[in-house]
Amino acid sequence: MIFERNILESFLLLKKTDLIQEIKYQIEDAQGLIDQQILDDPVNSTSLIHHFRPIFLNQAKFNQNQNFPIVRSYSSIIQNCPFDPVLQTPDAAIKQVTVESIGHFTVEKDNLQAQYTDDCECVWCDIIFSNDLLIGDNGVPIRVGIVDADCPITGSQLFVPGKDNGGISFLSDGSIGINGKFVEATDEQDKWDRDMHIQMEINMNSNPRTLRFFVEERQINRYITNIPNRIRFFASTSLEGDWFFVQSLTHLNEPIGQKHYEDLELKADDNLFDYPNRMQI
Repeated sequence: MIFERNILESFLLLKKTDLIQEIKYQIEDAQGLIDQQILDDPVNSTSLIHHFRPIFLNQAKFNQNQNFPIVRSYSSIIQNCPFDPVLQTPDAAIKQVTVESIGHFTVEKDNLQAQYTDDCECVWCDIIFSNDLLIGDNGVPIRVGIVDADCPITGSQLFVPGKDNGGISFLSDGSIGINGKFVEATDEQDKWDRDMHIQMEINMNSNPRTLRFFVEERQINRYITNIPNRIRFFASTSLEGDWFFVQSLTHLNEPIGQKHYEDLELKADDNLFDYPNRMQI
């Protein structure tokens, strides 16, 4: 929210200058669109957004707005973008990556090293996707989720966290990738698209550790347990012009997600985060 507020303040300053009237009208339209998208950070929370660092793997076709937590794609291939900070339990041990490459892709160990690590209990992440160039959708779902902070991931577009070892995905078709398969949406409202807010909440203090997903702040009824003790959030793009904005990344004093009677637990298998011949503990 703080970044969008800064944009609005910049617009107000521009309107006081000697711009032609047509540009001023366009600025007013942009102000209205941003006002519609602003969601406040959760109450009783502490922001981590200043530690945001997108990780571009194997020269992924991304660029980052240097002033805002916005990542933009200039390619129409599926690309995953994990980002710092690494979120972990206080007793978590770092697993050292020993593999040099996977397929034709190099494991960029230096790039994957965390620039900031946070011992956390409960963290909330709010992401909105959009596309500046979208004329027709290619039908490929975009996704958000978590990856094990010590997984030797690469820039391969074939890597799907959850379908492949190393993470868990929530796709825009409403399915969840976990344990090598996709668990389909149980409610049409679980499906989402660009220009919608998607939220994730990890609770590292619960036993077992949990991950919950939200669509426009509505909690879906499937939730994940047994997540790793060191994770990063990630987002993906699938079209040129796609971009995502991490609007909120905050510590919560109390979890927002609540367990309901009808909720469906999806337990991550231990071997989902096991990487034979890739790591030494």
